[in-house]
Amino acid sequence: MEPNETYTVLIIEDNAAMMEALSTTLEAADYKVIKSSDGESGLVDALHKHPDIVLLDLKLPRLNGTKLLSRLRDDPWGMSVPVIVLTNEDDVETIMETVKNTAQGYFIKADTDLQVIVESVQDAIRQTRLRK
Repeated sequence: MEPNETYTVLIIEDNAAMMEALSTTLEAADYKVIKSSDGESGLVDALHKHPDIVLLDLKLPRLNGTKLLSRLRDDPWGMSVPVIVLTNEDDVETIMETVKNTAQGYFIKADTDLQVIVESVQDAIRQTRLRK
């Protein structure tokens, strides 16, 4: 990444402890963090604030993550923003629906170290920048 360039990560997560752990870890890695705790506000934040990447939980109040991702991909800007799904869902149907809606990654929260998530964020942003 470019020196001194700050990238913005939108975290859409309804679990307060997970939100805090993610935001603290990402801020320590010099990312600006936007937090949304439900699907509807997360979609609004994504479409209005245009973060560089979205971390998305699937089980959210007001609008689930799968529907949010689908609506995000219907938007001209949202069709290309990288999205990494963070969830405890591990069934094949959920994974296939997520892949169909072009998520850049899919992590099971309980099984994933936060540093792996930061590295995935870095990789997704780097790949997006190379395509531009």
